[in-house]
Amino acid sequence: MIRIIEKFKEMLISEFQASNNTVISYVSDLKFFHSFIQEKKIDPLYITHSDITNYLITLNKESLATIRRKISVLKRFYNFLLTEGDIAENPMLNIKYPKREHKLPNVPSETDIMKMFTGIQELYSDDKFLLSRNSAIFAVLYSTGLRVSELVTLKFSDVIENEFSNEDSVKRVIKVVGKGNKERNVVLNDIACTSLQQYIAILKKSSNDSKWLFFPEDSPSTHLTRQRIGQIIREVAIYANVDRKLISPHKVRHAFATHILRKGAQIHILQKILGHSSITSTQIYTSVLNDDLRNMLNDKHPLSKKTL
Repeated sequence: MIRIIEKFKEMLISEFQASNNTVISYVSDLKFFHSFIQEKKIDPLYITHSDITNYLITLNKESLATIRRKISVLKRFYNFLLTEGDIAENPMLNIKYPKREHKLPNVPSETDIMKMFTGIQELYSDDKFLLSRNSAIFAVLYSTGLRVSELVTLKFSDVIENEFSNEDSVKRVIKVVGKGNKERNVVLNDIACTSLQQYIAILKKSSNDSKWLFFPEDSPSTHLTRQRIGQIIREVAIYANVDRKLISPHKVRHAFATHILRKGAQIHILQKILGHSSITSTQIYTSVLNDDLRNMLNDKHPLSKKTL
């Protein structure tokens, strides 16, 4: 089956121009599946609907999102084998996805976010580069709701109004490339702009010529990884006494969306800001507003806390 997986991998790259992360994820899931059928002594070209069902049962401890992803990978894999003529029937034909849980994870509060900003100022006070860089990272994340993958691939040319300007003024609106190579514009608020200006001023003094906006101090030719951004945020959370289960780059994105909705943002505007292709993905945040409305009615309605 390893040979078939490699063939499938080549197709993902050549025909679908799949990203490196997507290819790695697909291959990993298929190798996991291969281990299962190898243990059961099942030929992958003669696998049945029942075999697939038994495999999915073994995933019962995985998250719903993980199970849906593994099903999606197998559907694409066996469609590919059917197209190539390697199999006569598709065993994934009647396999259905489990229903999504439309539940918003716990997110950091506005107080937690402010504690993170303060924590960055204190934790990195002895290192001007780390202080300015990490302040800018957190300010941009929370001010725009960017995915961490979008943040780490930002270039100086994305945020500087004029690369050759002595003023190096920061753009208020920057273009980012999200999932599926879709471009969208995001707006930088005053805090993000100020943080970036301070960061850029530090870089100018060091004569840095990196094309990347955020990079390791000792390696300006590469950008920071998603994993490193996560480590930085965990470091700050520990220092600032913020629950680490509540804070991560992706939960900062959730916090951004939740907090601006509570301030009156419209859901369809939020969809565009976050880069969701479907409004369904954005509607998960409306559960927050429903909870707020319920609490308000319980507290303020004339009949609340009364019995008839």
